Amino acid sequence: MNDMVERLKEAIAVLNATQNAFASKANIDPSNFGKMLEGKQKITDKTIGKICHAHNLSVEWVKSGIGSMMVPATTKGNFFSPDGIYAEDSEVLIGDAVLKERIKNLQQQIQDLQGEKKAWEAERKSMKKEIEELRVKNEEITAELSRTKDKMIDLLIERGK
Repeated sequence: MNDMVERLKEAIAVLNATQNAFASKANIDPSNFGKMLEGKQKITDKTIGKICHAHNLSVEWVKSGIGSMMVPATTKGNFFSPDGIYAEDSEVLIGDAVLKERIKNLQQQIQDLQGEKKAWEAERKSMKKEIEELRVKNEEITAELSRTKDKMIDLLIERGK
């Protein structure tokens, strides 16, 4: 399944909508939309435009995953929108969806960082072990050099007699 379909499914979940309601709000036939999500029908730029306009989604995010999912609401006022929600309420819903998306992204980043931390800790432990092994080897070599030096001195003393 392609990434754009996955992003559309994510938007449906973030907006707490059903697939049919999501399609209907964008004036798209729900059965055709279902076929699009199944990969049986192409998603056109016109369809993407209708979806993004109806749900305040970023076209760039839907197409490529770049940027924020939601386009900030710019309308203010106390009037009904076509879906029967006060514009102020709609802005709250959009803001809530954006916050939910950000929380989800931050939670994923935390999990990723925790995984990286564990990997670094394992590498640090391995390096400490290697350093200790090298320290022991260094002590052995130093002791061997000291013994060899003592033998050489003894030999020189015997020759000098």
